[in-house]
Amino acid sequence: MRDATRAGVGVAADAAPETQRRVNAGARQRSGRGWARLALALLAAITLAGCASIEPFFEEFKPKPAATADADAGEIGPPEADVYRLEIEAPEPLRSLLEKHLDLARFRDARVAGAVTRLELDRLIAGAPAQARSLAETEGYFDAQVQASRDRAEVPLVRVVVVPGPRARVTDVAITFEGPLQTASAAGDEFARRTMTSIEDKWPLASGTAFTQSAWASAKSGTLARLQGAGYALARWSSTSATVDANKHSVALALVADSGPLFHIGALRIEGLERYEESALRNLLDYTPGQVYSEALLATWQRHLQRSELFEAATVELIIDPDHVADATVRVSVKEHSLQQATVGIGYSSDTGPRMTLDTMHRRPFGWDVTVTNKLEIGGAKNAWTGQVISHPLPNHYRDLVSAGFERLDLNDELRTSANVRLGRAQDTDDFGRQYFVAVQGARVESAAPTTSAWAAMLNYNAVVRRIDSIALPTRGVVFAAETAAGYSFHTSESNGALARLLGRVTAYHPVTDRLFMQGYVELGQVFAREDTGIPDTLLFRAGGQDSVRGYDYRSLGPIVNGVVTSGHMLFTSSLELAGPILSDYPTLWAAVFVDVGNAANQWSQLKPVVGVGPGIRWRSPVGALRVDLAYGIEHHSWRLEVSLGIAP
Repeated sequence: MRDATRAGVGVAADAAPETQRRVNAGARQRSGRGWARLALALLAAITLAGCASIEPFFEEFKPKPAATADADAGEIGPPEADVYRLEIEAPEPLRSLLEKHLDLARFRDARVAGAVTRLELDRLIAGAPAQARSLAETEGYFDAQVQASRDRAEVPLVRVVVVPGPRARVTDVAITFEGPLQTASAAGDEFARRTMTSIEDKWPLASGTAFTQSAWASAKSGTLARLQGAGYALARWSSTSATVDANKHSVALALVADSGPLFHIGALRIEGLERYEESALRNLLDYTPGQVYSEALLATWQRHLQRSELFEAATVELIIDPDHVADATVRVSVKEHSLQQATVGIGYSSDTGPRMTLDTMHRRPFGWDVTVTNKLEIGGAKNAWTGQVISHPLPNHYRDLVSAGFERLDLNDELRTSANVRLGRAQDTDDFGRQYFVAVQGARVESAAPTTSAWAAMLNYNAVVRRIDSIALPTRGVVFAAETAAGYSFHTSESNGALARLLGRVTAYHPVTDRLFMQGYVELGQVFAREDTGIPDTLLFRAGGQDSVRGYDYRSLGPIVNGVVTSGHMLFTSSLELAGPILSDYPTLWAAVFVDVGNAANQWSQLKPVVGVGPGIRWRSPVGALRVDLAYGIEHHSWRLEVSLGIAP
């Protein structure tokens, strides 16, 4: 394989390892000469025993005092001090590269090997320009001018000045294919044609890009990995070359990829499954024998297994065997969760105050293929319980579910007691999720406004569409979410009647720079019903709080009745936030600035959005997520500290 050729001046690989070998070889040669001279001295001592004339032979091998410097011997300074000082003048990142790999930089502190002699220092200085030019070539500078000099101080100052000149840029890229991929494309196979086009389009060192040795190596390895992940698991580069024209500061790249055969998925080999049925695992894999292998497909399967709450860990990998290209085995290894689990946690939210939680889970009670969960929350303002029975994964990622919940919320001089029961089915994949269920829910609200009590029976359909780069930590893309419901409401003091409810939210993520990320959302909701129809408070809307309009108390924004905030039929909230890591060494600690807008009302004409702004801190700690925002509510002219911390062992 030809990695680099040259017209004028060629591409140099990393010069540091070669330099190390040269230095080590020189050290071995000097060591060999020293042992030869010692042997001659001993021979002379035996032959001329008692003769005073042999003493000069041993004089060279007598150790000199460490605290003195013998100028005639050529030593520079005592071993416990720096043997010379070094200044490197060069633009970044070239300067950092030279400080790491240049021999003058690596041997500056030679205390472990003894003092460097003046002769050795002169040799290092003499070799520095050539070595620096070789290192500069790895960063794309093929016409660098280098000067190295020293003064005559007791601890000499060595100065290396590098004028790199123009950086070479890629002017031409030629990627060709051979093997089954090229054959299939020539025969009109659409999959092969798309694969070749994708590989070419995603080549990172496009024309006009600055050339560096590391970028060249990364581009080759990354592109080959994409080809292997697209089904051609045995793909390799049959040849690669980078031809440099030093006079024009240009690089022409040429690569030839041998695709090897296209792999298809055959049987599954499942390892580690003991407690749960194999059908639950297979239902998460979207498995079709004979389909084309892709790394993305296996990675998706692995995520489904890890998110199923049945497995503590899971890996999915293709067994690459040239004799089984048409039916390659996929090995699925899982580590199962225990059947039962209980977690105690403590936390704090500026919305509802301190809390203690108890979560329990049984993943197969009575041998049934269901998971039963219970969550109990006890706090100052909020006390709640939620229970759920959900089936193990069914075909097409469906699960049947039954749930119930109770909540008592006491804040803002208002006590709300609510309960609900649900029966339905859910489906969840990376790109799409939905739930459809029948629900019965009711709520009683006691405050300075008239006490209300109502319950409703509803048919519900909720859906979410994800077009994002990562489910866990998205930085680019869009998420669409919608909740729809229709049913009938029964009220103790107002009229009964039909109602419908819509709630939609669009969330967008976009990287501004490689260290600054923007996210924002717009949310709209409305309940449709006759004006005199009594509706449970849990189906209506309020705004305010950490996950709504920051800078205002939780559930403090809504229509005013008798001087008291109540829930409304309409909702509008929106937020825009810029965030990024504060320090490169602490990637989990982020700073943020935000602006929130929104409110709730009974008529769109009555909705008056309020604004909250401020800075914030985000920290993904080992014991839980911490969010701290200092928000200023412009409508109330006051600051509010928004804090959310969850701790679980």
